[in-house]
Order: sequence, then C-alpha cells, then structure tokens
Amino acid sequence: ATATAEAEAEAQGCDKQDLLPTPAVWDDFEVDFFINCADDTVSVTIAYPGFDDNWFGIVFADTMIGDALVYTTGADGANEAGLYPYSIAGRRLADIQLELDAAADNVWTKVGAEDVDGVFTVQYSAQLDESPFSRDTESVTMRWARGTTGSGLLLSAHSAQSGTGFADSSRQLQLLAGTSSIVADDLTLASLHGAIMWLTWAVLASWAIMSSAFRWLYPKGAVWFKIHQGVQILVVLLCLVGFMIALVFTAAKTGKPHFDNIHAILGLVVTILTVLQPFNAMYRAHPPADGWPNGRKPIKRIVWEFVHKGFGYLAWILACVVIVLGLRLLAKQLLVLLHCVWCGLLLVVYVVLKCLSCLNAKKQKETATVNANMNNND
Repeated sequence: ATATAEAEAEAQGCDKQDLLPTPAVWDDFEVDFFINCADDTVSVTIAYPGFDDNWFGIVFADTMIGDALVYTTGADGANEAGLYPYSIAGRRLADIQLELDAAADNVWTKVGAEDVDGVFTVQYSAQLDESPFSRDTESVTMRWARGTTGSGLLLSAHSAQSGTGFADSSRQLQLLAGTSSIVADDLTLASLHGAIMWLTWAVLASWAIMSSAFRWLYPKGAVWFKIHQGVQILVVLLCLVGFMIALVFTAAKTGKPHFDNIHAILGLVVTILTVLQPFNAMYRAHPPADGWPNGRKPIKRIVWEFVHKGFGYLAWILACVVIVLGLRLLAKQLLVLLHCVWCGLLLVVYVVLKCLSCLNAKKQKETATVNANMNNND
C-alpha cells in the first residue's frame, strides 16, 4: 500500500489521471487546450473575434519569448495559411524561426477552420512527442499576439498600438483541474524605470539646460552655473540608476539579450552621452575674471562648447524620444500624449526665452554703442 501511494505521488500528468480540456480566455481571444492521454495527442482551438486577414497566435510562456503557434503564411508569404510552430528568441522578426524545414513538414494537423458570426475559429492537433508537451505536462502558460488589422497573414512585427497588439497578461492552465488563472505582468520595475527617466530628462535636464542657455534669468554671478552643475550631476546619477533598473528587469523578465529594440538601443546611446558629459566638462577652458582677451574666445573654448552643448542637447532630445518609445512598449497611449504635450510646452518655453535672449542681446549691444559714442564725444 505504501509503495502504491508513493508511486501515485510521483506520477505526473497522464500517469496520474486523464487531463481535462482547459480554456484560456481574454477579452477578445479564447484558446481551448487539450492533451488527450488516450491517444497521446494535443489539440489547440483558437477563437478570434477580431480576425481581419491578420496573423495571430499564442506563445507558450509568460512573456513573448518561447515556443509558439502562429496562424500565418510565413515571413515571406510562401506558405499556405495555417497554424505553424515557431521558436521565438527575441523581439525582432529575425528572432522568430519556423521550426520546420518546409511548410509540408508541419506536425500540426488542421482539424477544422470556420468563420461564424465574425468569430474565426481554427483547430489543430499534433502528436505529443512532436510538440513542446509530454504526458507529464500538468500546467501550461500562454499569451496571445496578433498582427496589424487588415495587413494580411504575412508575419510581421507587432506592438501595442495602431491596430496591433499582444496580451497584457498571460494565462496559466491547470490541466488536471481543467481551469485557468490570470497571471498579470509585474510592471513595478518597468514603471519605476520610466518614472525615474521621465523625471530625469523631462524635468531636471530641461531645468539644467535652460539654466545655462538663459542664464540672464538669474542674478549676476555664478548662480546659474551652480544650478546647472548641481542639477546635471543629479541627472547623471538618476540616469545611471534608471539604466541599471532596466538591465535588471529586462534580464529577469525575458532572459534574452539586451538592446534588441530601438527603445533599448537609443536608451543606451543616451546613457553613454550622459556619462561622457562630466568627463568633457573637466576640459572646460575657464574664462578669465576680466573676460577673454579682445573679447574673443580661444579655439579650445569654442571646440569644448560645441562638444559639451552638442552632447547635452542630443542626449536631451533623444531621451524625450526614448520615453515615447518606452511608453508605447507598455501600451500607455495616454501617457504618450501627455508626454508629447509636455515636450511641446518645453519647446514653446525654449523658443520664447530664446527670442527674449536675442532681444536682450540686441538691446545691450545698442546700449553699448550709445555709451561708446558718448565717450568718444567726450
């Protein structure tokens, strides 16, 4: 009796009991998954109400990285429309590989396909030993993805906007009980990263850059420089903190190589430019207390200003673009809009202050000319 109990305790999947058909339901996507222990087959039924000649599929993972089944004609459109097994190693289209030598080798057999009342349903099955599953499988995690509405079945990149998308949460299927549960994405670190970077670049960097560009707003003396220097040091530190957080949550969430999308690549560029700023500031040619000889800056100072200001403005502008790309990855369209409005306001403020600077400089020049003429008359 003890040996029997131990054997039952060690048994898994089909050796424990017959597995049950298990549904996974999202608002506009439904999957029925079933491992048939009697004939060692697995079947997948996908019901997609929003189908409009666009590819769609499921990934058997809690991220978009892993084994997948995609209803498509392939990346080159050479295959007949069908559900094909893919291996997804990254976010780029090149990282999505068909696990077949040819479409004719598809181990997933079509059971049926129909479009009833606007709901497109496909059912496919495969032998267990030719699938990612086995008789020991007791739970399966999955999430869906789809291509652009009306774009055709050609496999293409997807995101969370403009009619394309992916599930904002995964489903964990318990095959012994025939039930599924929602596994929500933990966006704590991603949100923290975004908040730090927005504060750093949309607020602090803007303040520091404008303090230097429009130093006439401050009392005479080094007030503007102390503010510029102090805030920029904070910008560098916070940018590095945000960058490290991104490295941590990206590796923990996907286990894939870093910097495989435009947001991450441009973010790396911004970070490099930011780290370089304190170093090139060390080579600043300080102006004499009584001003530059003959009122002309030396070549060293001119070159330094070009590099320092160029890196600063480039990092500032790129960072604002990177923020938009990051918010789109999280499908935060309202935040994208608000950020763009904020950037628009910054641009308006900058242009207005620049115009005032030009007027102020012109007025100072005219005053200096009048004073010079008066001195000559005297």
